[in-house]
Amino acid sequence: MNQYKIINESEFTKQDVSGIDLNLVTSITGPYQIDIMRSESIGCSIFLFSDIHILTNDGFVNQDEGSLYLPLYLDALFKKYPNTQFDLMLEWPHLSKLETKYVPLCTKSMMCSIAKQFENCYKGDDDKDDCNRENKNVRFHNVNSRYYSKIYYGHNVAVNNFMLKLLAITNTMQLKIINELKLDQSYENVSTKFELLKTELYKVVPKNGKMLGEYIIQKFVWDNPKYKKIDENIMIEINKFISIQLNALLTSFDIFKTIELLNNKRVSYYELLSLASNTHYFLNCMQTTLMDFTAIIRFAKILSYGSKNIIYIAGGVHIDTFKNFMAYIDKNVKLLKGFYDLDLGIYDIVQELSHHFDHLQIDFGCRIDARFLNRIVKKFVDQALKKEIPQDDITKLSAINKILTTHMDIYSDRLSFLAKNPHVRIVKIMLDEIEKNIIV
Repeated sequence: MNQYKIINESEFTKQDVSGIDLNLVTSITGPYQIDIMRSESIGCSIFLFSDIHILTNDGFVNQDEGSLYLPLYLDALFKKYPNTQFDLMLEWPHLSKLETKYVPLCTKSMMCSIAKQFENCYKGDDDKDDCNRENKNVRFHNVNSRYYSKIYYGHNVAVNNFMLKLLAITNTMQLKIINELKLDQSYENVSTKFELLKTELYKVVPKNGKMLGEYIIQKFVWDNPKYKKIDENIMIEINKFISIQLNALLTSFDIFKTIELLNNKRVSYYELLSLASNTHYFLNCMQTTLMDFTAIIRFAKILSYGSKNIIYIAGGVHIDTFKNFMAYIDKNVKLLKGFYDLDLGIYDIVQELSHHFDHLQIDFGCRIDARFLNRIVKKFVDQALKKEIPQDDITKLSAINKILTTHMDIYSDRLSFLAKNPHVRIVKIMLDEIEKNIIV
């Protein structure tokens, strides 16, 4: 299959896949990790592909005649099983036909190649007729809610509006506060920017700095009738899972404590710059988590159709959260290929030690995003020095802190390596490894 080799991803165009024999495929290029999950209780197989959001212009290392680019693999897979229903979730923005016309396909992600290979399915959320005729056994779902359409409200008005507001405030934090602060460090400008930071932040988080999860759940009203079909019990569990993630996110930062301290003093340039930078990172993490929220809601909506085969292509952090959700919703879910971000034993130990820090009110009812858990454990370590805690527990806490710090360093190094060497994104697969898990 040498004719299907990819050298420069940005130059990829739609290809005819009729000559592809999937029995000859030994590796898939494009994603840097592939996970396969099977839930017997829900009755579905889930195929997860992690994207690094960067392209290669130098081919893929060790690419041979058994290698196939993911967009081509999926197209050939769908055509090989014409009587089997598939659902493809992609980290792709919700845009109208008009907006898509004036927004060129991106050139920085393998997901752009997915949109090119299935071009009729990414012409706009309100233009899917050609897509449905060409791909009768595949439903395409855009799940990047950080970029909802500004003119097409075919989904949920309340969710659209909140996500657009959050994105605008995140941009304000960088452009209007951080960048302008560096240009003018005067006390007058620092004071003005401090007030602007608080005003903007309180538009998307509760002023008391508590219960962020519950606050968001109330804001996210799923007003589209299509979402009424979602099983109420599943919706309850989704809300609980996301609430835990958001509350953990909030706890992992000291933004509100810092604001409270700065309210009673003359704020310096460096204090505000540090606060604004932390707030900007916090808002970005909040955007990421809320995209996960809407993606999981869409997954539940897909299940309401009776779907059995679900494919999800997104950035690795989103894939990790989705796997954590599956482990939460189905304790017996099977991870047939791939691995979890963190071993469950780490969560168990942290939960065991958390009773020393009850004032932080952290719920460990599910796996928490490793980024948030790492920051929380660091707070535990700092506060342990001020508390009377048994030495054995301090030793455990120090060990877990070291494990998490090392884990995050390795994780960051891995992503940095992939970003610098995008040509290494190739994953070996066993013969029939994917196809044998399709539910026909």
